[in-house]
Amino acid sequence: MTGSLKYYFLWSTFKTKEFVDEENKIRNTLKHLVEDNEFITADLEDSACWMLVRAIENASRLDISIARSHEFNDWFYSNIIGI
Repeated sequence: MTGSLKYYFLWSTFKTKEFVDEENKIRNTLKHLVEDNEFITADLEDSACWMLVRAIENASRLDISIARSHEFNDWFYSNIIGI
């Protein structure tokens, strides 16, 4: 699956909570943003792509078919991974 290699390396270096926190870093930062004058820098496109990868991987593990997931995988490998 698309994100399997990334997850293998991340799981081998992080404990479960650290892994989840790392995967949700942008979401959690935005959720806890308090002041109107606070700023963060984030690559939202990259974050969104990896969220989709995780969602498709989770659906696959649950034997849930996702329409056009193969097209997304092809696009992802070509445009994000660079294969």
